Amino acid sequence: MFAAAPAGVADHSGDALLWRVAESFNLKEPVGTNLAYYLPDASPWLKSLLSFGDVIGIWVLVLLVIGGAIVAKKSIGQAAAVVVGWWLLIVLVSVAATAAFS
Repeated sequence: MFAAAPAGVADHSGDALLWRVAESFNLKEPVGTNLAYYLPDASPWLKSLLSFGDVIGIWVLVLLVIGGAIVAKKSIGQAAAVVVGWWLLIVLVSVAATAAFS
């Protein structure tokens, strides 16, 4: 439950910026916390891949690993294998879908 709190903060971090620079504001990337923000002319599949390299998203992954290890009473390594494995699968499917449909 609390592992996703940083993502919620990041989602609302751009709200104040929206009112200041409305004409150049990108709602999908309000703050430059991922690598795709700095490559606006990249191909869609590359932007999709780079958007997963988000500082706050990696923070959420770390929190999920720690929380999963505690709740499941497993080691950090086992929890990391499960959480990061699912994350990599989601990244792969997302990038493949972006490449296929763009």
